[in-house]
Amino acid sequence: MDLKAFAENYNLKDGAIIGFEPDFSSHELFLDVELCGCMQPGFTEEDDEVSRVRFVFSNVADFSIPEEFMFDDGIVDQLVEEGKLIITLVSSETQKPYQVIIEATEVDLSTED
Repeated sequence: MDLKAFAENYNLKDGAIIGFEPDFSSHELFLDVELCGCMQPGFTEEDDEVSRVRFVFSNVADFSIPEEFMFDDGIVDQLVEEGKLIITLVSSETQKPYQVIIEATEVDLSTED
């Protein structure tokens, strides 16, 4: 799916980035995220409150992650703009917001365990 469809199908708000693995030779990025179930479209009471998923971004032209990034910092917003997914997080140490930016053409949910 493209980034716009990703943003319509997955809401990262109140989740956290728990891992990432760029593969520069294949222009892919594997992004592990803890999702808040109740923030997802179509959430029902039977769904898990928290789920861990791996997204695979393809044709990655840029992956920008600032020095202050720490795993488990809370995601407060996501935005797709000009072919980029902009994820805004808040530092657990400083309480200041910062952004992780992924420029890619496709993203899919990994089916590997």
